[in-house]
Amino acid sequence: MMAMMKTLVGAAVLVTLAVSPVLGQGLAGGGFGSAAPGSKLGDETDPSWAINGFGSVPLRGIWNVRASGAFDRFRLAREDRDACKAAGFDCHSRIGRIDGGIEITARESKVRPFAFVEIGAYNFKEDAAAVQGTSAVKVSESTTNLGGGFGGGVRAALGPHVGIGTELPLRWWRQKEDGEKETYWYLEPTGFVFVKF
Repeated sequence: MMAMMKTLVGAAVLVTLAVSPVLGQGLAGGGFGSAAPGSKLGDETDPSWAINGFGSVPLRGIWNVRASGAFDRFRLAREDRDACKAAGFDCHSRIGRIDGGIEITARESKVRPFAFVEIGAYNFKEDAAAVQGTSAVKVSESTTNLGGGFGGGVRAALGPHVGIGTELPLRWWRQKEDGEKETYWYLEPTGFVFVKF
């Protein structure tokens, strides 16, 4: 899990650093928050936690290029958790994602609201693990799909190169279920720290 999180955060930071000499001073950050499923996903899973990272570089005026990545854990709904436990399994789901997009930020000030829209790759994985005797049994199903997100937040500078903030994205991905495409939605409220470079 930590290796995946480092990869996602590292990818977002590398993309941002790669374009920053061309576009100007940017920022990168990371934080911890919640993964709150809605619609069909909310019927199958309960809220849990998320770890994310992002980078943002000025493009022109209030427009910025943005990249982000996250690891979002989902607990199965109570009924499904109980069924897994009764069968001797530990079951859970997660999303690993990488997104890119555009961010609109208020002009330079100590407290800066922002809004963004992104699109990217969302890998949804479901795991069921059990131990039988001395051998571990694990079953996994993983699919990567098109997804995206949009939302907003606020950043507050604590000094010339560091600050804190919060954001509230609504995220989605499209996945084929029983021969039809389904859209899954979830909220990803996050608090973070950031540095300017």
